[in-house]
This record gives sequence, C-alpha cells and structure tokens, in this order.
Amino acid sequence: MIRDIRHRSTALSAERNTKLDELAAHERERPVRSCPELLDLIPVGEVDLASAPEPVLRRLFEAFRLEISYDRRSGIADCKVTLTGAAIDQQGGIATDVMAEARGGGAAPGFPSAWRLRGDPTHRGNPRRAR
Repeated sequence: MIRDIRHRSTALSAERNTKLDELAAHERERPVRSCPELLDLIPVGEVDLASAPEPVLRRLFEAFRLEISYDRRSGIADCKVTLTGAAIDQQGGIATDVMAEARGGGAAPGFPSAWRLRGDPTHRGNPRRAR
C-alpha cells in the first residue's frame, strides 16, 4: 500500500511539473500587459506571515503565483506576484479569507484597498485603516 501511495505521489508530482511547464510556455507566448486597475480589486490588510499556518500561506502564495529571488550578496529579496483578470475574483477571495483567518475569523476587510499594510507610508493613525 505504501508503495502504491509513493507511486501515485510520484505520478502526481510529474503531472504537476508538466502542467507548470505548459503554463510557463503559454505565458512566454503571450505578451504580458500591465493592468494596474486590478490592484483595486484586491483587499489590502495586515497579516503576520510568520505566525500563519503553512497551508494558509501555501494557498495564498499559489493563488498569487508568488516568486521570490534572493540576492545573498546584497541581502535583498525581490518578490513578484501575478494578478490576472481571469483569476482576480479567486485571488481576492483567498486574500480576504487569509486575512479573516489571521484575525480569528473576523469580518472581511473593505474593498477596494480600504486597508493598508503595516509600514505603508500612506498609513496614519489606526494601523488597520487608512485615512
């Protein structure tokens, strides 16, 4: 039975990698178009990523296709997320769910962008609301 599970896991990993390669090839064929108005459709809020459970982080990072490149010499990490019109509703829903989970299931934040991240230079007063 364990051998069957390992075999299935290996097959699923190979299938996932194949699909990711196909997606990458498709994205290279299609030109990337800037669409900053998508940012207004994503809720913005505070989440302590260090204390969030791994499954929650995985869901969030996969939804936004997070890519991190770290330069050890400079100590700088470049982060990239991808917003697409086709997935924006799902991405916004996942972001809202993650923020609600971080607050212990509290109410969802307002849209659009009613909340600001900690350290946001436009933030004044209440750390959870922008003025």
